[in-house]
Amino acid sequence: MIHGGITSNKFVLAFLADLLNCDLMCSNMPDISALGVALLSGLKAGISRFCILKN
Repeated sequence: MIHGGITSNKFVLAFLADLLNCDLMCSNMPDISALGVALLSGLKAGISRFCILKN
């Protein structure tokens, strides 16, 4: 799974896929790391709750 600013560079993604000889998956949200930090900070501060559901 690839996320972050690198997802906007299609050349680098193709290069990584070729180098690693595998398919890469990109998340729909490039700033998912910032969202994770915000959710964990809110959880630690006691001002938010969230759960992760697996299908």
